[in-house]
Amino acid sequence: PGMPDLATVCRRLEKNWLAWERAPGRQAQIRDWIAAQKVMIPLPDEFRDRNVVYDLPWPLLTTHYRSRLEVDPDAAGGRAIVLALGDDGLEYGVYSSSEKKELVSVRLPAAQLPGDERYHWYSAGTVTLTPKCYFRIHSSWEIQRPLDEFYESNGMSNTYEIFASIKVTGPSYVSGSSRADAVLLDRILLVRP
Repeated sequence: PGMPDLATVCRRLEKNWLAWERAPGRQAQIRDWIAAQKVMIPLPDEFRDRNVVYDLPWPLLTTHYRSRLEVDPDAAGGRAIVLALGDDGLEYGVYSSSEKKELVSVRLPAAQLPGDERYHWYSAGTVTLTPKCYFRIHSSWEIQRPLDEFYESNGMSNTYEIFASIKVTGPSYVSGSSRADAVLLDRILLVRP
């Protein structure tokens, strides 16, 4: 009778995995994985006419050190990587472990940020990837996404314009805010320049 639909498969996986795995932390990971399989996130309107080669929404992002995955209704797909720390501005860039240097680093003072505690697209500019490099946010570098898998060993097609969808909240970023200090990342795009 053909293949079952995605929703049926996901319900079966969730039921069986949760019956088998009793550890609460592991159950949360299973639920996150199941939710990630269901996510269908359209390309943002402002990128429809661009050559977006890689689209990395929350299911393709990972937590690092103190960052964590959280539900955020404002985020693309409803979740984001969150770092509950403040800073005196927004810092992000691409670091090459293989060359032991920053390929690009951007620092925006808090006064230059939109101040509306919403997601905005930030460009890291045009970057040529190295064999071991990653996109990072915040001066602590505790939000990171390796970019190694997008490096072409033949040296061709390694140049991308990198955009990140980032939200900042709290008084460190927004004057008079009553929300907690946090940096949130819900998506990264690698676009052919």
